[in-house]
Amino acid sequence: MKKYLIIALAAIAFTATFTSCLKKPQKNTDATATETSAEKKVKVSLTPVEYKAPTYLTKDLAMQDLGGQVKRMEYTALECDKDGNMTDDPNGEPITVLFIYDINGIMTKGYAQSEQDKGVKLVRDKATGLISQTERMVIELDFTYINKFEYNPDGTIAREEIIGKEFSGTTTNTYKDGVQVEATAVETGDGVTNSVHTTFTVIEVDRKGNWTKRLCTSEYKSVPDDGSAEGTDSGTAYGIECRKIEYYK
Repeated sequence: MKKYLIIALAAIAFTATFTSCLKKPQKNTDATATETSAEKKVKVSLTPVEYKAPTYLTKDLAMQDLGGQVKRMEYTALECDKDGNMTDDPNGEPITVLFIYDINGIMTKGYAQSEQDKGVKLVRDKATGLISQTERMVIELDFTYINKFEYNPDGTIAREEIIGKEFSGTTTNTYKDGVQVEATAVETGDGVTNSVHTTFTVIEVDRKGNWTKRLCTSEYKSVPDDGSAEGTDSGTAYGIECRKIEYYK
């Protein structure tokens, strides 16, 4: 999994480390499958489109940058190269996350891996009603993953703290005129500190004014905590975040 996914999934209350525990089965990697995959490679246009921050009906919708009466949103993070050529993930199918809202804009299911998955436990602040944190118990690891949120006045996520099993991290988001333009994530665990700085470019918007595709350009660096240079890794990764959005009207 590329380093940009640390940002892509942290933005929706996941981390690359957590989702690695939930990977789908690996693809067939024999020569025939590889050749067929190569023939089906898709190129996405990376031309920026005009995009303005939507009007948020509720803070639950603002949490995921969703305007209008959204019924359902399906988020998928895909890998690509700098030219928009989609690449194959050798670890399996892309991870898709589902969000469902009632007609009043309240999240009823969040961060679900499938229709059957009940999603995370949504913990709300009693005073504001905002989702203060999410919790997911992973029985196989005997551990509850926790994501804590801090918000901007409009309800978008300003900062997120991630508490995992033997790792922790933070993601700080930057907005311009209400539109997310950057995010910086730092994650520490297993003797390594991963840092990722990502810029976002909207490349597709739907009829309701919500973005449905955006390019993520991520500068990443992994540094051993012991101060040595051995094992240091750095570079640039690219990805496309895709959203399928269904509305009540």
